[in-house]
Amino acid sequence: MFDFLRQEYAAARLRAMKGRLIEKAKFSKMANAKSVSEIANLLEGTDYEAIFYHGLEKDILWIENGLDKIFVGLLEKIKRFYYGKERKVVGIFLKEWEIKNLKLLIKSILAGENWGGFLVPIEGFDLEGLSKSKDIEDLTNKLKDTDYYEPIYSGYRKIDQFGTSIIDFYLELLCVKIFLGVVKEAKEKEILRSYLKTRNDFVNLRNISRSIIFKKDLSEFFLEPSNVHKEWFKLGSIEALFEKLRSIKFDVKDLTNLEDDTFFEITLGENLERTISEFLKMSPFDTGLLLYFLITKRNEINKIKIITKFVKEDLDRGDLKILLGLKE
Repeated sequence: MFDFLRQEYAAARLRAMKGRLIEKAKFSKMANAKSVSEIANLLEGTDYEAIFYHGLEKDILWIENGLDKIFVGLLEKIKRFYYGKERKVVGIFLKEWEIKNLKLLIKSILAGENWGGFLVPIEGFDLEGLSKSKDIEDLTNKLKDTDYYEPIYSGYRKIDQFGTSIIDFYLELLCVKIFLGVVKEAKEKEILRSYLKTRNDFVNLRNISRSIIFKKDLSEFFLEPSNVHKEWFKLGSIEALFEKLRSIKFDVKDLTNLEDDTFFEITLGENLERTISEFLKMSPFDTGLLLYFLITKRNEINKIKIITKFVKEDLDRGDLKILLGLKE
């Protein structure tokens, strides 16, 4: 009885949050804004009001980092609503942010610079201690009792052969392995597997593109399940890759966007938006509702990031509206 009531409470809280999501009409107004101050006015009364109130004189990276912190804080809040399978699903999203932090931390160590201000704090994850690591060996030693030790160690050994991104590839493999463990135990396997498959498609496409451009065989980092095929790593050109994508009716227009994290998430989010309504129909009170809200909320934040960048840097608004699927 207690478990049922807790589930009902979680669903009610999520539905209330869903009702506060930003409507498309407001994004159109934001895309036409003449200044960041105008965006701030449009976001008054939302979760983002304080970030823009304090960030008017800050650079775009400060605002983006603040938006990321809002999302991670929300994940931690939602995790406390749940027990069981939904709690594990939220845990995967938090794991993704731990991995994002580690990727940034590794790049900052290798560059010999301090990028600690751009890390996103997560409960139970010792960012302060890890950010004091002198080198990658010191970092891996601090992670020895975690899931992250092996992929970082394995990737670091191959940096000379593949470059620093190799560690990212190993961490992506770990992320999928953890997600598949949750899928295996979940009642709503179809929903979770559909989300994972779409996410893997875009990571695979990014890696195939890199494989073609840099003439490196990255097929060992192929993620499953995926609509993309492993043999595509052997393709000789980007044109040949697009031909394969057309053959499976896969809609992606610009692979270069996948190299930028925010553009990558926007493109992924755009494709997920076509299926998340189905998630909600299949599971309106449990995993479907949870995934619907988390994906839509993340898309919302990424749209705000992109709009702010275009407005602050006075970039072409026509390109922005195409990117966001907004009408002229």
